[in-house]
Amino acid sequence: MEIEITPPWWDTIWFKVSAVLGLALLVFLLFYFRMSTLKSQKKQLKEKVFERTNELTELNTILEERQEEIQKQHGVRVEVISMDLGVADSPQLLYEKIEAMDIAPDVLINNAGMGIYGDFIDVPWDQEKNMLTLDIINLVHMTKLFVKKMVERNFGYVLNISSIGAYQPSPFYASYAAAKSFVLNLTEALSYELRHTKVTVSALSPGVTATEFIETAGQQKLTLVTNILIIGFL
Repeated sequence: MEIEITPPWWDTIWFKVSAVLGLALLVFLLFYFRMSTLKSQKKQLKEKVFERTNELTELNTILEERQEEIQKQHGVRVEVISMDLGVADSPQLLYEKIEAMDIAPDVLINNAGMGIYGDFIDVPWDQEKNMLTLDIINLVHMTKLFVKKMVERNFGYVLNISSIGAYQPSPFYASYAAAKSFVLNLTEALSYELRHTKVTVSALSPGVTATEFIETAGQQKLTLVTNILIIGFL
């Protein structure tokens, strides 16, 4: 008497074929989802770059209009140089351009800066590094380049923009507030070093102002009460 043994359902050819096809479909869907996500991110990046380019173009147009207006009203020479001061070595490039124009600035205002809001461990390093480059490294580089010439001429003024956030630790703005403390301490130290010259170095520490700082820092989604609390640290 012959006994026919039926294999379990998971060992049948149909199940194996279905499993392979199902796995292939899953891989395809994951790949499609990933490509769709990358495509969407790329589109958003292009839109942001386009928007930022338009903003810079509009800003440059406004500066050129002001340039012409000031030259006509006051009979002085005005030069407009558009540059991203967050880029490494941009202070050197700006300094060389001004030197080529045969201009010796008597006043330097280090106003370029940005902040990033968020938990320290969650802030992407690339963003934080860019902020620190702009707020600290390039500010120091810019100051060093122009103050040296001012000291040689024994005349000049430097104004570094700090923040009221420089005077205490600021949760959720940890690196930004620390950077502004650096700016404040650097300014006070440099002011002391140059006390026997006619070069003056000062720091301005503003509170909250009507700018795009909060939005750019990524704080716009907070409630009004939380905004008031956090803004108090800036």
